[in-house]
Amino acid sequence: MQRRRIGLSPFEVFYTVRQRSRLVIMFGVPLVSIVVTLALQPGSAVWASIGGGVTYILYTPAMILWYRSYQKGAERFD
Repeated sequence: MQRRRIGLSPFEVFYTVRQRSRLVIMFGVPLVSIVVTLALQPGSAVWASIGGGVTYILYTPAMILWYRSYQKGAERFD
């Protein structure tokens, strides 16, 4: 495996996996916003703008859940 070859510690493996999931959130929320905007655009540009903007509310709970999961996992390495 690559991680053994480059000599990652268990914490470094954990950190890398958790950061990858954080990047999925950071990429996924704007992508959902674009999809919502495109889906609503034929009906009304105003509702498309509102829907796309409101989608960003997902960031806060998603990042809170990610942080809790990260903290819980990081405690194993203290």
